[in-house]
Amino acid sequence: HLSAQERQDALALSRTLFQLKQSYSEKPLSQLKEEAYKTLHTAKGIVLEYIELCNAATLAPAVDKSERIIAIVAAKVGKTRLIDNEFLN
Repeated sequence: HLSAQERQDALALSRTLFQLKQSYSEKPLSQLKEEAYKTLHTAKGIVLEYIELCNAATLAPAVDKSERIIAIVAAKVGKTRLIDNEFLN
């Protein structure tokens, strides 16, 4: 279970995924991933395990934007491991 503060901290995950989706058409995949990593790595209360941009069909790391792309993230907030994802295109 998350405390009230941990719930607030955890919102960084969904906000970051939403920002990735909003910025998808403007930036290359490598830049999107790097910015998301920096945001979550420095976010208060978040211990980032991974952020990855993947081919939605295979879950292999995405290589170009011609694929259907999904962003996936895992992080610990307090003692709870959270995972989330968002299709970017």
